Order: sequence, then C-alpha cells, then structure tokens
Amino acid sequence: MTFSTPPLDRRPSAAESGPDGDATDLLAAIGTDRPEPADDGTQRRRTLMTCLGCGVLAFIIVLAPAVVWWSWQDQAGDEASSPAATQPPAASDPGEKGGGPEESEEPTDESTEEPTPDPVSPAPPDAKAMNSIASPSGNIVCSLAGDTVSCSLREHRLSEHCPTDQPVSVQVEGEAEPHIGCGQDAGDPQPPQLDYGASATDGTVACTSRKDGMTCWNTVTGRGFMVARGTLDTF
Repeated sequence: MTFSTPPLDRRPSAAESGPDGDATDLLAAIGTDRPEPADDGTQRRRTLMTCLGCGVLAFIIVLAPAVVWWSWQDQAGDEASSPAATQPPAASDPGEKGGGPEESEEPTDESTEEPTPDPVSPAPPDAKAMNSIASPSGNIVCSLAGDTVSCSLREHRLSEHCPTDQPVSVQVEGEAEPHIGCGQDAGDPQPPQLDYGASATDGTVACTSRKDGMTCWNTVTGRGFMVARGTLDTF
C-alpha cells in the first residue's frame, strides 16, 4: 500500500514571486495579528481628562490652606469681640489661696504727720485766739504766731537792757531760750486790747494780761517771760 503526503502550504518566496512580487501581500500577512491604532478623538479626550484632574488637584492643594487660615481668623475675631474677652478680670480675694500679694496701703496724711507733743504748760481754757495784743495801758504790745511769741515795752525803766529812749523787746521761739533786744516794736501799731485777767493764744504760744505785767510762754516747752514797765524776767 502506498501513502502520499499532501503538499505543505507555504508562501512563495520573493525569489519565487519574482522581482515584481506583491510586497503588500507579505506585509499584510505579517501584520494580520496587530491591534488597530486608537482613534484620535478618544486619545484627545483622555489627555483632556488627565489635565483637568491635575488642575483640580492643584487647586485643592492651594485653596485648602487659605480656607483653614480664614476660618481661624474668624474664630479668633469672635473670641476677641465676645463680652467675656472684653471684661477685665475680676479682682482676686487676698484671702483666697494662691492670690497675689496684698497691696500695701499708701500712708495717709495722718500717719505722716508728727503728733504734737503734750503741752507742758497749756493755755488757759478761756484763752482767745489772737495773734496781736496790747495791755490795757497800751505800753506793752505782743505778737503771737505758731511757736513764737514776742513783746515790746514802749516805755520802761530797764536801762540795764536797753536805753530808756528805745523800746525793749523779748522773744521766745520753740525750745530756744528767751532773747532780749532793743529798738524793736513787736506788735501792730494799734493792736486789740487784752483786758487784765484775760488770755490769748495762737499755735503753741499763749499770753495772759495782769496788772503787774504781761506773761507769755510756749505751751509745749514751757519757756517764757514776764515783762512790766520796770520788770523783765525770763523762765
């Protein structure tokens, strides 16, 4: 028994086809399995969608921080304008635990003023407030001011202190010893009269008028004098 082999299907070679062989048939045979290229319109749509997505993403990245900053500013402005923020803090009770140090009170005028010492020889209770006086005869005139008192005799027989044609004066000031001088008139030209037995006072000095003379002194220190036409004593 004889078997015959069927001839294999083969494409003719270029040599077999001849120089004028159909080259397009060969290219068509080779490219029969390659996919068709995509349409130009579809490709453009894909590119456009990709660019649009990138633009939206970039916009979100730029805009998001600005939105957050604006929201924070609005919240801070609301807190600043609220009544609780504008009201001053309530003063803490010094007695509460953890409170600040107590404020020291400023010294008042009463605490800074030095107290007046008790008088050694106070003025009589019925002494009148006067700063210039004269004896009923008008021969003795005196001036009282603060802690100083001085008297002058216009006519005297105290030649051991001053010539008789000049007034003689005596003065006590504060804690100083009485001072005697000549030629000075201590009182006003026409001072008010202080009757015998009456007293006058001003500040811390006082005077009492008597028939035997005028006695004046500093009520705090007790220093003073007594003057008359023929008498001048200091103490």
